[in-house]
Amino acid sequence: MSALRTDASPQLAHRAAPAEGVTVVYSGPLVKGLYDAIHAVQLARIRRVQARLVIDGDGPLAGELRYFSTALKVSDAVWFGPPLLDAADALLCIDPVDHVPAAVRRALDCGLRIIAPADCGLGRSLKEGVQAILLASPRPHLICEALVTLSRSRRLLPGLIERV
Repeated sequence: MSALRTDASPQLAHRAAPAEGVTVVYSGPLVKGLYDAIHAVQLARIRRVQARLVIDGDGPLAGELRYFSTALKVSDAVWFGPPLLDAADALLCIDPVDHVPAAVRRALDCGLRIIAPADCGLGRSLKEGVQAILLASPRPHLICEALVTLSRSRRLLPGLIERV
């Protein structure tokens, strides 16, 4: 069960939100698609974008994902723990969904942008005034493009749904 928080304690908010760049939250069961998200953080660094990924979830992949982030030398930018939505820029969805998970509802309520595959099933939830970046597929280079777009477009127009 995810514990999305909106109270920004100074210690955790500092860790969750870089001074410049973009902070993306993933909340849910740990899935193999998170390897691609971690790889996207590395690709963003190569493009000189300071990206941070906050992973809120548990499962048997936790240790492997931590090791993977260390191997890619992005462990300082990948944080495992309850995210602070006040310090986040977007919520990352990886897998298709049959319903709108509580994390997505909460993110939408907080006004966060959504990064998701175009075919993820969230189309019904993305209404006027919601900002989203829809990916052709959740591959590392496309997630990286979404991170770059968010870092360069801090103030996206209301209702923007961009396709990557």
